[in-house]
Amino acid sequence: MKKIIDSLIEVELRPALGCTEPISVALTASVAGKKLLELNDEPEEITVSLDKNVFKNGKVVEIPTPVPLRGNVFAAPLGAYIASPEKGLEILQNVSEEICFKAKNLVGSGKVHVQIAEGVKNLYVNILIKGKNGNVVEACSKERHDNLVMIKVNNAVIFESASGSVSANNSSEYSSIRTFDFYDALKSIELEQSWIEKFRTSISMNKKVMQAGLSGLGSGVGAKIAQLASGECSQNFLISRCAAAVDARMAGVTMPVMSVTGSGNQGLIIFLSHHLQGELQKKTETEVFRSLILAIFLASKIKCFSGRLSALCGCVIASGLACSAGLSMMEALPYSAVEAAFNIMTSDIMGILCDGAKGSCALKAATGVNSMLRSVKLAKMGMQIPYDEGIIGKSIDETIINIGKISNPGMLETDVEILKILSAKS
Repeated sequence: MKKIIDSLIEVELRPALGCTEPISVALTASVAGKKLLELNDEPEEITVSLDKNVFKNGKVVEIPTPVPLRGNVFAAPLGAYIASPEKGLEILQNVSEEICFKAKNLVGSGKVHVQIAEGVKNLYVNILIKGKNGNVVEACSKERHDNLVMIKVNNAVIFESASGSVSANNSSEYSSIRTFDFYDALKSIELEQSWIEKFRTSISMNKKVMQAGLSGLGSGVGAKIAQLASGECSQNFLISRCAAAVDARMAGVTMPVMSVTGSGNQGLIIFLSHHLQGELQKKTETEVFRSLILAIFLASKIKCFSGRLSALCGCVIASGLACSAGLSMMEALPYSAVEAAFNIMTSDIMGILCDGAKGSCALKAATGVNSMLRSVKLAKMGMQIPYDEGIIGKSIDETIINIGKISNPGMLETDVEILKILSAKS
């Protein structure tokens, strides 16, 4: 079990600066840009080919730069000029104004082309850069935001992943684990010091972004929700804080967050909801961290079936549902109540759409946290959703499989229509 948890923490928890879809574009472009630089060349034209969900999520979202820039179209030249792929998902940390203006000039000259790649699976980023001296470099990432699978230099493949996909050390190894077995083992497992330090760091990072959002950065959803309640309302407290963190991140705040399953917003919801609720209920660090592990496991398992990107809002469907179970565990509820909370929330919010990353994602985050906290309270009171109602299964695992069916293939056409609407706004 400790090996499984080690894998979860190593693979699914990554620091990220900015919305991870345009950051993936920038990171892949940085790989190509570095190879071009090694040839004493610089970008003249960039073609960006993306699956529909990376295209959708990175279309209009703010990028964490000192000069206001939005979307994949700017992320690609930024990454190409930075040419430092070793920075990973923090590729835009301390990007200079000079590079921002070089990216603006390349986009302004019509030399950056962003297109949807046909016939590819979700989470696909391909960057082709033509240099001023005639060199052509291409880099491709698949399946995870930082999973480079190919590099070409002047049509010669100089790197290619053996399998063309992520390594064996990935979510497939825990997707088949029964949630009850994981939960049961987790109750008595001794927490490793490396996990504790990683969680402390994650909470600290994500709280800083939360504070930036409470100051009114971005759409101001979180700060405004904080003003809605009269007196001390713990539920409103958590909703406003989580929404404020999403506000700041979607506004391009230049602070990294700890992402979960490749999503910064999901990382914000998972870490902040457990930390804040733990403080309110005076839980020990061990109690909070054990419940965090369950939530990270469930968010990752959901993504195994729904896809890392889809037409469903991961901020609500993945992290929200995962937290409903995690917070139930933190309250020391029996497993039947943990399962009930998960199914109550599924019955409540299933079907919330992802229509791209943008400031109003904070509203969906608020809805998810509200449903999550209400579901835990209802489960604590003994409420259960009958098996014959809706899409819930006989277990959390069956429910997750059904969510996956709704997402893929169920909502593929919905995703296409969302994309048509967004593209018509160009």
